[in-house]
Amino acid sequence: MNSNVPYELPDLLSTLELPAGARAFLKDNERIKPEDRMDVSYRLSSLLRMGRTYFVQAERGTLALRPLLLYYGILNYTKVLVLLHHRTTKTTNSTQHGLSTARKKSTNHEYWRDRIYLKRRGAMLDWLMTFNPENLKHLSRFDQDYSFKIDELWGCIPEVDDLQLIMNRSRRTSKCTVSQTKLTLAADLPRRCQMTHEEIKILFTQDRTSERCETPQTEVQFVQNVWMTGEPTLRMMDHPLRCKRTDGDTKTINFVFIPPAIHHEIPLLPEPFIWTCLLFHASMIARYEAEEWISLVGEESSVETLMMKRLCTLVLHEFPNYLANQILGCIHMKKATP
Repeated sequence: MNSNVPYELPDLLSTLELPAGARAFLKDNERIKPEDRMDVSYRLSSLLRMGRTYFVQAERGTLALRPLLLYYGILNYTKVLVLLHHRTTKTTNSTQHGLSTARKKSTNHEYWRDRIYLKRRGAMLDWLMTFNPENLKHLSRFDQDYSFKIDELWGCIPEVDDLQLIMNRSRRTSKCTVSQTKLTLAADLPRRCQMTHEEIKILFTQDRTSERCETPQTEVQFVQNVWMTGEPTLRMMDHPLRCKRTDGDTKTINFVFIPPAIHHEIPLLPEPFIWTCLLFHASMIARYEAEEWISLVGEESSVETLMMKRLCTLVLHEFPNYLANQILGCIHMKKATP
């Protein structure tokens, strides 16, 4: 068997796919009533097994179907996190995804100008709130849908940064260096992110989401940008603005992630959520707009096709690791609760 196939999931996920494994995992969870643990554990294992099934088929299938399958796999996986964080079956029983996009009215639709909307109810809002429950709890009370621009979302993915440059589109990623005393960022980063130098500094010197964030509380300097090379591999996500990626050897390169300027009430947009929004949007086109979808990814030599391939490869290999880390985080959170 190919050792690189993505459905060889982390051991934790494989264990929790077994109903007995899920029961053992939840047996000491005081937030779940003893009489409910059997049902919750079976729901947990079922969601994980369905998530794996979609990912397996996505890996084996063609690019035309891969975004659709990956999105539904992620939908099951995110319900796992909602179940563990909120200890409720309300979201996991619901058919409301919580994302939407305008149906296409014309064959002249421009993909890059489209938007995705985060709805006021649904699994995706509940999942987003698990990233930082205290600072994002107000999202459940907002009275309008939040919108994300497709081109801005793509601009936050470093794996397609070179293609964004070719297309002269928004690029919101940048290589940086971190030392004990300085955080060095690209000189053109504020302009590309439509933010001031001071706003950038605040984002990277104030840890809003994770005690494990390694960004030093020291000087931030801006220097001439350095070209991003190689195919970096995601290793860990300690902070929505910065992920550790390696360039294929033992050295670790730190990359900067700037969220889309979408709304003042969502200052940070986590990278896994960005992947999911793009896959949802692609899945809607694939399901309902065959001509639009084929024109977008039907040509092997098109930039859009290559971008979609890279996104799918990134999600196939990294989302299960992200999920396992988040589940482990739930364990630590539970133990830390007095």
